Amino acid sequence: MGLYNTAWLVIEEDPRIDNNRTAAFELRNVEESQSSQEPDYIMGGRGNFITQYETFFGDETTFGVETINSRKRAGYWLDGGAGLWSETVNFSASDSSVPLVWGDEQSGTGRANVTTTDASGSEVKNLTRRQVLDYWMAQTRSDSFGNTRLHIGEYTDGSYQDYRDGAKVNADAGAFGHPIPVAIESAQLTTPEDENWLTGTITMNRVRTFPATEDQLSSIWDNIEFPDTALGTVPDA
Repeated sequence: MGLYNTAWLVIEEDPRIDNNRTAAFELRNVEESQSSQEPDYIMGGRGNFITQYETFFGDETTFGVETINSRKRAGYWLDGGAGLWSETVNFSASDSSVPLVWGDEQSGTGRANVTTTDASGSEVKNLTRRQVLDYWMAQTRSDSFGNTRLHIGEYTDGSYQDYRDGAKVNADAGAFGHPIPVAIESAQLTTPEDENWLTGTITMNRVRTFPATEDQLSSIWDNIEFPDTALGTVPDA
């Protein structure tokens, strides 16, 4: 059983940093989430030109209204698997008596122990929580190195709790057994003046992780020899 009322956004510092930290943000009350796919085809609608050529110079009976097996308005498509697959999460978090995990948890909890990287606990100002989450997203990277991950629904490994019937409960790993590595596309966080809530909408694109570490990729790049030209070695762009 996965996470159905809570999503967890996990943000890790660059693994090359000594004693790198990991922050977790308990996005409570996920009443709405949305996925969107925008495939990018190797050959999409432009494949219609092949069909048009075959039809125009072929049997003239293909232009009949009730032509059997008509190929009009339908072209050839090739799908190589490229495109965007995004997740949008709408959440609301309050400063109720039930504490939230909100940061790296390297300090005490509650309003008196807030740091620039943690605002966990209860009775913490919503503006404070917004600024701490903003800070983590701005100061870290979300890309194909997998430093930013989303636990939601069946995409979780059982590391984080759900919130059900007014209490936190342990959640087993979901059907997929792992979180989604993501790149954050946009984040809108709101703290209404007359309401005791932090609400947010975060849109994230799924990413494919690199099959090597940053150090390994750097080593590969360092060993690439650039060709000489009549003007000398090709300079950096």
